Amino acid sequence: MKTARHIFIYIAILIIGCYTSQAHAWTPFKLQSVNASFAKWTGKTGQMVCIDGIGSDYALSNYLSTYIAHNFKYPHELIGDSISAHCDVTFDVDNTGRVSEITHIKVSKNIDCLKAEAERVITTLVFPSLPKIYDDKKEMYLPETKGLTIGFDIVPYPAEKIENKDELLEIMSSYGWYCATSSNGWGGRRAGWVLQENLKAQTSTQEKVEIFKTSKNPVVRFTAFNGLVEEHYPECVSLAKSCIDDSSSMGRWWGDLLLSSTLPDAVISELFSHKDIYTVADSLAIDSLVFYSPMTGAHKYRDKLLLRLAPTPERYSRVKELCYQEHSGSALHILVQYRKEEDKPLFIKALKEYSKGLDKRGACTEDPEDTEGRTNDALEAIISWPDKDFIPALVKLGDYELSRQFYDYQRIELFYRAIMEYDNEWAYGYIKELFTNKGANKNGYHRQYLYRAYYKNPHPHERFLNLVEKYAEKPWDWDYYRK
Repeated sequence: MKTARHIFIYIAILIIGCYTSQAHAWTPFKLQSVNASFAKWTGKTGQMVCIDGIGSDYALSNYLSTYIAHNFKYPHELIGDSISAHCDVTFDVDNTGRVSEITHIKVSKNIDCLKAEAERVITTLVFPSLPKIYDDKKEMYLPETKGLTIGFDIVPYPAEKIENKDELLEIMSSYGWYCATSSNGWGGRRAGWVLQENLKAQTSTQEKVEIFKTSKNPVVRFTAFNGLVEEHYPECVSLAKSCIDDSSSMGRWWGDLLLSSTLPDAVISELFSHKDIYTVADSLAIDSLVFYSPMTGAHKYRDKLLLRLAPTPERYSRVKELCYQEHSGSALHILVQYRKEEDKPLFIKALKEYSKGLDKRGACTEDPEDTEGRTNDALEAIISWPDKDFIPALVKLGDYELSRQFYDYQRIELFYRAIMEYDNEWAYGYIKELFTNKGANKNGYHRQYLYRAYYKNPHPHERFLNLVEKYAEKPWDWDYYRK
């Protein structure tokens, strides 16, 4: 979906290596994180936003992870191991997308040797080579822009094994993400991975259990759980059950992809990826806990669970709770299978939540508390229940979608799929009306997603074929998609 929400892309580069300097008696600098996207300084400390949403971060992140991490020498003998700082570099880009001038380098800690080293690496090593990157990456052309800023954290990290477990736990206590892979996606190794492996190697089974039960950091807890799974600890299922209602959040790195998660979602995923440490009965017991617990933090697992649960009579009351009281969109997929007249108002209400969490242009709002409505889930649900009582809400939704400046591609496809499932004269006439009098024929997204909605249906209704042939447009990636 195109949105007006400024996209914050934080690429954390954690590289472990061993480098020496003949000129300085300094220990190697280890990058903890790099925000490698082009960003415009907004005037608010620490806040950066992408310019026009252009994904120019890929080349820079690769470049910075290589040059800064390998060449920045942390002045250990001058300031010790405990000082960390943030560095912002502001520069101008000319109309060819090349860096034309570095205008400002700022280090959050007022330590001369840190700033001097930042200036040395950036001015002499990084930016002189950037024009070549742009020559190689024509698609990352940027218009002439003043005051772009990139930022990175200066964090000393010992390359050698940490023998003191308390020190290791203290370092990891500030971590907000778990490294599921050792690679950072750019040929380097993440420091977080080394810390995790270090912790697992230096703790006994009982110590891991205690860490899982008592630590306040979800990354530390999950690292301990991962170690217990690898040891085939027999009580892993019990530990997983004990954290079902935990709502603490964390990130999980997969190469250079960072995904958000909660601790119970991560724990359940880890447990169920090792089939030799749980039984079918264990799996059913965890499913039941996640399904019935109103406080569960395993939201992603529950969403997947709701898509595969059968609509049994004994589950109906809990499904209604999920829909009515806990506002679950995924629960609509199972509720629709009961086909109860009393639930129709809920589906109509969900269809009318089309602007919830969106601004006047149809883009997500800036407020993270503004969650989007359940319209997409409702559309997907009623594909199997094309009832006439839903038609007025669908017509209002159609008018709204054609008035938006920013689009939800999934919703457009689901919308046309739901309409075509009626397979009657009204549905035919309504789609024709949208494209002849409502402006859908002038909108490339509506033309392309009408095409997708028809041809992705394993059993398309031939009634609509002539409309598709007349108004729809074959998407540019269709042949690739169909392979």
